[in-house]
Amino acid sequence: MTDFGYHHKTNASKFRILEVLMWANKPLTVRDIESKTGIYHTKISCAMSHYRKIVKQNGKIIKLPYIQRLEKKGPNGLYRYKITKSGIKAYVSYLGRIKRGFSLKRVGKVQRMETYGMWDHSQPKTREDYNVTPEMLAPYIGLSRRGYELEFKIKDIFDIEKYIIDHPDFFDNRITKNTD
Repeated sequence: MTDFGYHHKTNASKFRILEVLMWANKPLTVRDIESKTGIYHTKISCAMSHYRKIVKQNGKIIKLPYIQRLEKKGPNGLYRYKITKSGIKAYVSYLGRIKRGFSLKRVGKVQRMETYGMWDHSQPKTREDYNVTPEMLAPYIGLSRRGYELEFKIKDIFDIEKYIIDHPDFFDNRITKNTD
């Protein structure tokens, strides 16, 4: 897997995927989500397969129907996804938690993040009220070992993602490993 030096903390990647699907006019493929978020497509694919169901240790299966995979594939042969009603509810819940400065883990004790109480957390009324800035997302993203080795800061992560979004062919031009 490609490591860009950062990782999403609990449910942050889920929120970002739901955010893209929420405001899309049509169903999207994993590559479409990659181009809108800057998150590598294999990480998105793994996350989306994980969000379909969770198997507990006692064998109980919990279905998470936030995202629906459509039967008809896109013109490039990739599966297309859309957000469901429960996905919209989860997105709004996560958005409220981000604006309040709480952890995105919705089970257990409420954990305050360093942005607690910094943002207006009134009920969103316009499209602009749903916008999330990098400063709001910063506590939900952590640096990996590679990020520390490269001496990244969280601000650098958003610059990298913005560059990836601005250059849609970023992942297409990478050098593949030679298996000779």
